[in-house]
Amino acid sequence: SFGSGNEEVSTVNQTNNMAAYDLYLKARDAHKHRQIPVALELAEKVTQAEPDFAPGWAVYAQALALAPNWIYMDEPMESAAAFARAFIAAQKALILDPNSVEALGAMANVYRTRLQWYEAENAYRQGLSIDPDNPVILEDYAEFLMTVGKVQEALPIAQRLVALEPQVAIYLHALVQTYWALSDWPAALPWAEKEYELGPELVYMVTEYAQVLWLNGQRAQAREVLAESDVILPDLRANIETWFDAQEKGLQGLTPDQVKIAMSDPYILAYLDQEDKFFTLLSEKVRLGWWGDFFTFHPETELYRQTPAFRNHVEELKLVDYWRKAGWGDYC
Repeated sequence: SFGSGNEEVSTVNQTNNMAAYDLYLKARDAHKHRQIPVALELAEKVTQAEPDFAPGWAVYAQALALAPNWIYMDEPMESAAAFARAFIAAQKALILDPNSVEALGAMANVYRTRLQWYEAENAYRQGLSIDPDNPVILEDYAEFLMTVGKVQEALPIAQRLVALEPQVAIYLHALVQTYWALSDWPAALPWAEKEYELGPELVYMVTEYAQVLWLNGQRAQAREVLAESDVILPDLRANIETWFDAQEKGLQGLTPDQVKIAMSDPYILAYLDQEDKFFTLLSEKVRLGWWGDFFTFHPETELYRQTPAFRNHVEELKLVDYWRKAGWGDYC
């Protein structure tokens, strides 16, 4: 029979169905390369063909937990449904196999969207205690640590992830984000370039490379990378161009269309001295399950961290409750 890749002997982690196992491997690969629609379709077929195969439910849960940020970004109802289904799929996997690392990771990701930070951290740590080198969990855990303001702790996790899997764009992305959160843009640049080379078809790899170039002062090259990519949809392209222009020209230098974009994007508002609107919008995005939640502790928000609006923001997101239980973050 075919195992799930971790040499488990439990029958719930094995299947004699060669076709279903092949679909499972393809679903796992699609998830790793962030081809989320493909991963969802394949994983669902695995769960239908082999409903007692725990790894099939686990990879299905992982893909569902990512769907809101890769497919349903502007569809809150679809996102909510995907998170609910991810929770159910993860539960099914854990009932079949309480040691399913991928299912624990998916469960943690769903807890995150529910602002249950303490439960999320416990699930990530439980997964890592079973498989300390699991890249899927390491990537999400590094991002989680940035979300809760433990950026210094995230760095060795992201570095370990990239040492284990140096050829996967999305894993390099976690390291780039960590260096960005630490304001170490020179350290971020070579990794941003490599993630772009590995994943030129993944829009976020392209936009991140352009942004890191910009943050390193290579503004013409940043605009060039953005202009040359043919995978970026017009709305996102306009969004990144507005991010550039907001820093270069300020609010007065933006076109009316760009002002409209800026007022609905906390990444851009952070540069435009719109403190109250910035936190209202950021809280709203995080509540919708938007995984830009770790932007709360990016260098762009530093000016705002001593304000009552910031205190309200972290209390509203239940981060203060989490810190009281789990220890205070770097910026507390």
